[in-house]
Amino acid sequence: MMTKSVGETIYVVGNITKDVYLKLDADRHKTYADENGVDWLSIPFNRDILRYTKRKSVFGGSAVSVDVFRRFGLTPLVAGAQLKFKNEYDLSAESKLGALYRYILVSGDKPAIFAPSGADLTVWERPAKVPNVVYLDRFCTLNLRQRDEIIRYLKENQRVALALWANSGTLKLPDYTDGLGGVEVVIVDIADLGLPSTEESAIKTIDKFHNLGAATVVVVDGGSIYASDKKQLLKVAWALDEHEQRNLFTDLTEDSLIGANFLGGYVLGRPLHECLLLAKYGVENADLEAARTVGWLDGRIVDKTHEVKIWQEGN
Repeated sequence: MMTKSVGETIYVVGNITKDVYLKLDADRHKTYADENGVDWLSIPFNRDILRYTKRKSVFGGSAVSVDVFRRFGLTPLVAGAQLKFKNEYDLSAESKLGALYRYILVSGDKPAIFAPSGADLTVWERPAKVPNVVYLDRFCTLNLRQRDEIIRYLKENQRVALALWANSGTLKLPDYTDGLGGVEVVIVDIADLGLPSTEESAIKTIDKFHNLGAATVVVVDGGSIYASDKKQLLKVAWALDEHEQRNLFTDLTEDSLIGANFLGGYVLGRPLHECLLLAKYGVENADLEAARTVGWLDGRIVDKTHEVKIWQEGN
């Protein structure tokens, strides 16, 4: 539960992607597996026209987080951008901020992602209205000057909580804890830390970020999500089903859904185990076009407490 003021406004700081999916004819463009079990797509460079059968274009990156928050009844604001969604079920939004294009070739249910070699710097500007939470999103790339400006802003507005993904794009957590003394929520993907996917890695990561001043730590480790508020250490398993659109989720989309669904529940004051279940069912049941509403998810997580494993309780 939030240790600072609970409210409805989340200021999202991060990059927006425009994910363009091109579905290829799987009969003409076949994949084959190499000796390591990795699938490859063979495309000849012989001036033939390579035809795709379907095209889907949706906003991703921080736009996914914005969509989750608005479906939780919160008020998300985007640093440097105004997102206008066509309707409740359509993420083919318009944005004043140029999106970073990613092209995703799909053969059967196997996607290959083409993204720019260098990430664009994230826009940071002081919000016109003081939010309840500043959220440094999964797809966020900041420099030292921006870091200092964010810390200065949070010092001036001490009732504003900070939640962030700890990765190279947001800079190292001590950059914030040295200036602020602590962070409300830290979310991290084990893969970004280059650690082995083990329970030991996850628990050591949780302890590390608590020691750095994080009140609540969430760790995504493959098919597991851990969460700790120092009083409880909980774990839940998640997995995508065979729904065609979910097979096409990128790692960024999965992390964005997990982080935003957890944080949405957290801001609403839900207990830790419910936040974990919202993250699990939020990522498992979203589509490319839209996340699920908190009301819909509440109907799914009823009587699901047994799915949450208690690792530690009552420090």
